[in-house]
Amino acid sequence: MTDVTVDILTRRPRKDLRAQGVHTAATANVTPSTSLAIFAVGINEYTHVESLHNCVADASAFAQKMKDEGLVEEISLFTDYSDTTLERLDFHLEDFIKKVTISQPRGIVMFYACHGMQYQGQLYIVPSDANCGHAKLIKRQCVELQDILKDLQQPELQNLPKIVILDVCRNSPFLGVGWRITAHSLQEVHLPVNCKLVFSSTAGEYAEDGRG
Repeated sequence: MTDVTVDILTRRPRKDLRAQGVHTAATANVTPSTSLAIFAVGINEYTHVESLHNCVADASAFAQKMKDEGLVEEISLFTDYSDTTLERLDFHLEDFIKKVTISQPRGIVMFYACHGMQYQGQLYIVPSDANCGHAKLIKRQCVELQDILKDLQQPELQNLPKIVILDVCRNSPFLGVGWRITAHSLQEVHLPVNCKLVFSSTAGEYAEDGRG
């Protein structure tokens, strides 16, 4: 476990994250001359669970804010349904990691606004096409946070400051489709060197999603 800071933002409304909290976290220790690489995902539309309302706007606003302040070297923003399936999210993340390994920006910021869930002590990002009719399908249908962090552990990225912002719920959006889960404490998260992790909710909670 590396000596890093893990910031937990509990019960913060989504609108506050968009206007204040996320911006503050992303720009900590960053000057206007710093060039960042941004990877942002916003998912409103889902096939098998309830759709959301403001995630696309949140991710887009976050990326635009970074761009307006001159903080961005490159932006990878994915909000369309077809771009946020499990297959495409895996592809986009792999492609992003390859690019920043070569370009070596001053820092990396990753932002996810979408459904999330915590199961057996692990946190998962829920892609737009996830269909977890049984708990055993979670690992196959969703993106595990620890796998995202592993991708940031590339030796070439160790010296880069990294922030991962999860504006997601940590309850299950699949409740009521044939199985139920109970909240477990999040197991120790193994962060890459020079990485901070920010949540918008605690175990079993919703991240507030506005209605427009």
